[in-house]
This record gives sequence, structure tokens and C-alpha cells, in this order.
Amino acid sequence: MKILVLSDSHGNVRNVEEAFKRCRDCDLAVFLGDGIGDFESAAAQFDIQTAAVKGNCDIFVKDYPETRVIDIGKYRIMITHGHRFGVKYGLDTLKKEAYDRNCDIVLFGHTHQREEIRAESGETGKKIVIFNPGAASSSYGEKPSFGRIHIIESGKSFSVVCSYGDL
Repeated sequence: MKILVLSDSHGNVRNVEEAFKRCRDCDLAVFLGDGIGDFESAAAQFDIQTAAVKGNCDIFVKDYPETRVIDIGKYRIMITHGHRFGVKYGLDTLKKEAYDRNCDIVLFGHTHQREEIRAESGETGKKIVIFNPGAASSSYGEKPSFGRIHIIESGKSFSVVCSYGDL
């Protein structure tokens, strides 16, 4: 399973479209908020399954939740913008929510910073991958970016390969 991950486009439809073009081999495109209209516009041009959440700047968007869990086969993926979990100040609250929801992967945005963390719960030993693709718009001195996740199954276990692309 290959997943395109985008966040924080803030009106930059061109960059979202470019990410879709570069990831034509992906099975799913996920948007993590702050530019839902950009994502919808770009996604309409491509034949790909989508999942999205709204961010703190998607004020007038009613049809999307702020956080959701999607099940892909035997994997649970939590997608959120992250502002409700205080991700600009640390990831402890986000991690706890992911463990409580029994997720394998957590995708978040809001910080506009690329980030990948492999975490393990001290209580349960559950391992999760936490991934932020950065922002599809340029901000905070960072290049615009998107993320790709490739879930590779091997018997009863799986590995998650995360990568970034500059826009």
C-alpha cells in the first residue's frame, strides 16, 4: 500500500496538484488539514481514493472531522491536523490518543515541519509510526513538501517506509 500524505497547503493548489502527479502510483491520498479546498480541487483530477481532515484554518468546512481513524486492511491509521493535540508543544498527547485508539500509524500536520518518529508504549509495548509531511505551502523558511508512506507486509508483521518530496 502506497499513501500520498499532504498537509497545510493554505491556498497553494498548484503544489497539491504537483504532489498528485508525482505520486500517481499511490493507492490513497491523505490530507491533514488547512487547505481542504485545494485538496478537493486537485483530487478531482486524479483517480485515487482519498481521506481528509480539517485543520484550524478550515473554519467554514463542515463536512470533515478534525481527527479520524481509517482502517486499511489490518492497519489502523489516525489522521489529524494536530492542533487539538498541541503538537506545536510536543507529541505526548497525540501519542496517547494513538495508543488509546490502537493505531499503528499517526499522520499529523499543523507544525509545517517534516517529522518522523518511531514510538513504543511503555505500558503495552505497542509500536507506532508518527509522521508529518511538512507543508505543501512554503512557510517558516521550509521548502514546500509532501510525504509518501509505503506499507510493506511480510507475513504477520509489516514495515513502514516514510519519505519526503520537495515541491
